[in-house]
Parts: sequence; structure tokens; C-alpha cells
Amino acid sequence: MKSKHGLVVAALLVMLLPLAVYAEPIYLPVSFDNFARTQPTPTASPTATITRTPTVVLTPTATVTRTPTIAFTPTATATPTTVPGRIAFASDRDGNFEIFSMRADGTHQTRLTTNAAFDGEPDWSPDGSRIAFTSDRHGGLEIYTMDAAGGSALRLTDNALADSLPAWSPDGSQIVFTSVPDAWQTNLAIVSALGGSPPTALVGSGMFHYSSPDWSANGRIVCSYYRFPGPIPHILSMKADGTDGVSLTSDVNYSDYSPAWSPDGTKVAFYSERDGNVDIYVMKADGSDVKRLTTDPDPDRDPAWSPCGAWIAFVSERDGNAEIYIMKSDGSAQTRITNNAADDRHPSWTTD
Repeated sequence: MKSKHGLVVAALLVMLLPLAVYAEPIYLPVSFDNFARTQPTPTASPTATITRTPTVVLTPTATVTRTPTIAFTPTATATPTTVPGRIAFASDRDGNFEIFSMRADGTHQTRLTTNAAFDGEPDWSPDGSRIAFTSDRHGGLEIYTMDAAGGSALRLTDNALADSLPAWSPDGSQIVFTSVPDAWQTNLAIVSALGGSPPTALVGSGMFHYSSPDWSANGRIVCSYYRFPGPIPHILSMKADGTDGVSLTSDVNYSDYSPAWSPDGTKVAFYSERDGNVDIYVMKADGSDVKRLTTDPDPDRDPAWSPCGAWIAFVSERDGNAEIYIMKSDGSAQTRITNNAADDRHPSWTTD
């Protein structure tokens, strides 16, 4: 349903996430390729302690054989008038990152948050009634939700370091997110969408680090992960309890980021450097049949499927700064739908 700059966590996290070897100008406050933020004063952590430690099988069970990629040459086209739904995104057009929504053709852009803090990384609930997002309005980066029209926000986490990149469960009752519990770990955790209870650790250890989760309709979670101190992230699929981990990508020569499930759970979109540039790819749920969808020399990242599965929204810098584009799920009809001097990032798509 769901990448990710100056607002980021402390310099100590540079030790944690060596993915900074890829100099990606992404605004995301917590991601593999962006850690240069000064930490706020830690706030009190929840007193409840979670003791469940699920077993995750991290030995790749499938090796993806690199296949010839599809090369599309996008041409300027009018935005299709039949593209359904609304897209939430983050923009710094008013001086700092705030959350906006718009129709999928780029019209009726509406600002949903208004404050001096960072608000970003929006993700629609399955029914489109609420938006989960990341904000540092109370000092540290935490997970919040709000109504689809904006308004007051419900705080779900209280972490001394940082929580970010939320994604809803298929039934809308829980949210999985990236959590940084200490200077040496980047984990996944799950919290109730209603609040009132501390998060539950999903996966994480001193050797493996996880980020950018997405939850499929069939109950599995995909994320980016890597083994410390190796700097190469890949895509991992697992059950919602953290077990049955399967590597969908594993080539040590390139990095793969920001996986996003198709609505029916049969495909995963992601962005990768595997062909010497940052582009959008799609593969089957088992990691096979990898296809390249974008070929522009400027970075393309942060894919987000339309609810019908026929379209993909993404971020591209091909026109000089980060803007939101849409394309058909085969890579055709690539069309820019935002156009301003600021950066527009991290799209999330819902029904009308």
C-alpha cells in the first residue's frame, strides 16, 4: 500500500547503517541510505517489556537468477483521466516536509499537516480512512496516525532514538515499522493502530538489520535487510510473526531497497542499483522474473502500487528535483503528476 535530506537521526546511526555508501539524496529520516540527523533528547520509553523472540530463517532459500531487463523509453504523455484513487505524499514546498494528498492525476492537491516539525512517509490504511506517518513533532521520530482529511494526530510510539516507515496490516488493526532501539540495531516492530500499548519486536539482532517493511494481503511482510558489517541490502519476505524468512534477492554486487507488495500479493516492486543506475523493478513474490520498469539516468525510487494493481506511483529526479510520477505496472505511460520547485516524495495510493 506503500523510500524514503536533512531531517535524520544521529551521526551514531551512520555506524549502524553502512548503506550510506549509496549517496542517495533522499529525505527519509530513517532509511538505509540516509543517516545524518542530530538526535533529540531521548524521551521515556514504554515500560512494558516484550520477551517474544521469534526465529527468523535468514539463510536465503532461493537465489534469483538475473534475467534480461525490459528497457522502456518513456515519452511525455498527458496524464490519463481514468487513473483512479488518491495519492498521499510528503512535500517540502512550504519550507519543511508536510503531508499532502491529491487525486491520482495530480489535481486537487491538499495539505494535511501544518507544523514546524517533519511530517513524512505517509501510508494509507486499507480502507482509506486514516494515514500513518512519521513525525518529530514531539522531539524524536515516532509513528502517528490521523484521519484521511488531516486534523489531530494519534501518537503510537515513544522511542528514545527513532521509529519510521510505517505500513498497515491488511485488516488495518496493526502497523509494522522500522525501529532503532539502540545504536547497533535497526529492527522491525509492530504496534496496535489504536495505540495504548507498546510495540512488539518482530525481528532484529546484532548481526542483521531491517528497514522499509510492507505488509501484503496474504499476510507476509517484505523488507530490506542486510547483515552487519556488510553494506549491501537485499529484499526479505517473512511471515507476519517474523518466521519463515526467505531472501528474494541476494546478489552481492548491488543493493535493493523499498519493496512494495502488489495488491494481490503476487508481485513485489522495489528499486535497485543492479544495472548501474537507481531504477524501479518488479519481480514475482518468490523473487523470480525480475523486470526493469524505468531506465532514466536520474534516480527513480519509492514505488507504490495503485489499489487495482494496474499502476505504480514512484519518485523521480529526471526533471531536476524529486517529483511524483505514475506509470502502468509494465513500465509504460510514465507521467509526471507533481510539478514544483520543492521535493515531493514517498507516495502512497488508496481508492477514492
